[in-house]
Amino acid sequence: MKALDDPLFQAYTVLESSTKSLFLHMTMSEAPAPFWGNILKSNSNGTYFGLALENVNRDPRGYVDFEKMIGLDGIALVNIVSNPTDATLSGHKQLQSRITHNDGTQLLLHCDLVH
Repeated sequence: MKALDDPLFQAYTVLESSTKSLFLHMTMSEAPAPFWGNILKSNSNGTYFGLALENVNRDPRGYVDFEKMIGLDGIALVNIVSNPTDATLSGHKQLQSRITHNDGTQLLLHCDLVH
């Protein structure tokens, strides 16, 4: 993983959260490769961040495959790029869906998708 203070990171997306934690997507891939990045999760007052999940899918417009379930605190769905090394070379991502029931503390494998 690249250092968090690396100036090559150029895209950050604040993700929806209904809990006391903030989720931030930090793009890790570089154009023209398909985009993906890491999700960071904050503590309850937003002063410290830790890595929640690597290789989370993102489209060229900055939309991240991360969905919180409205009315169901702690439940979220996310798509990760399961082949980041190959995707950089081929331009084709293979996605895996993950689901969490405890606000990102643990993400469980759900199913494979082809993109």
